[in-house]
Amino acid sequence: MTGGDTGAGVAVGHPVGVAWIGELTEVNGEQPASGRFFSAFLAATLGHLYFVWVHPFGDGNGRTARLLECAILTNSGLVPWVSANLLSDHYNRTRTDYYRRLSNASRQGDVTGFIRYAAQGFVDRLREQIQLVQAQQLRVSWINFVHESFQVLPNTEVTARQRTLLLSMGEGPVPITGLRRLTPELAELYAGRSDKTLTRDVNRLVALELVVRDRDTLTPAVHVMSAFVPGRAG
Repeated sequence: MTGGDTGAGVAVGHPVGVAWIGELTEVNGEQPASGRFFSAFLAATLGHLYFVWVHPFGDGNGRTARLLECAILTNSGLVPWVSANLLSDHYNRTRTDYYRRLSNASRQGDVTGFIRYAAQGFVDRLREQIQLVQAQQLRVSWINFVHESFQVLPNTEVTARQRTLLLSMGEGPVPITGLRRLTPELAELYAGRSDKTLTRDVNRLVALELVVRDRDTLTPAVHVMSAFVPGRAG
């Protein structure tokens, strides 16, 4: 029997050793959500440490510990499943620091240091995730706004080309001289057409206030959508 097997036997033979996980995650209707989240986060990170210390398997202990951490957070009902794996992402991005923190917790008893490291990483990854979601919301809102704006215009080939031009710009700014080459679709739409055609299309987008022109660049007026996206107004 290996040392890992012995560790596993001890853990199974003494369920009281991990009873505190159940106590921390026990739902208390009178406790505010912030308190319940704090308890769940402690259970997740301390459970992670405990599993790594027991080290029951010959391989895969770190992955299992991170899976346990993710499961506790998800099961708390306070962390969306799409966010429960952010701690694992944090550990992977800061792998050297992660192993150092684990070592300090084990050899020097610096459990608080590991929890602080995990908490800061969780906050940082949550902020990144929120920013990504907001950016996606903004993009979807802008696309819908563009289509709605063009619905009142004649349904012609010219109108369709101008809409495609606008949606190909992203959030800009984009050099006017490079508009034709933004996408293969635009290159095909403007193939064989003169610069006057492109100028007319640009002028129409400016007149519709869907782009802002600054000398030789165009910037889609995505800023008008910020007021409709949570956290982006101001």
